Amino acid sequence: RVMARPQGTEGTSASLQAQMTTDMVSSVERFSRVTTDLANERTLLAWMRTCLAAIRTVFAYYAIKGKDDVWEASLLVSEMSMATLVVVTALTGHMRYARMKDIIGQRNPPAIFGRITVRYVYVIIAISAISVTMSCYMRA
Repeated sequence: RVMARPQGTEGTSASLQAQMTTDMVSSVERFSRVTTDLANERTLLAWMRTCLAAIRTVFAYYAIKGKDDVWEASLLVSEMSMATLVVVTALTGHMRYARMKDIIGQRNPPAIFGRITVRYVYVIIAISAISVTMSCYMRA
């Protein structure tokens, strides 16, 4: 059995339905922003882990002694590049986190938002890897 609606309530029902739909969309959007923010924090933690691993590597290099001047120079370059990587990684991770946090908080994020590049981190890693490789070949 279908109940008849009182006259004049069609508009009220439609506006209530529209408000409920808006609330549901708003809730989904808030949840989406929270999950994105948590992913951003996990990324920051990954940058921190990378930084800590680089610190561990720097201390490992300090324990190694070279046989001759060339070996010592190569080892010094490796130590310096890894120490630089610690600082660059810490700064880059924090700057990228802060930038993304600002973007996530915007109602309408821009299409291009100037995310910070990590190319220079690759350069530092390459310098360290080449130096370590040269050291290994010189030792043999």
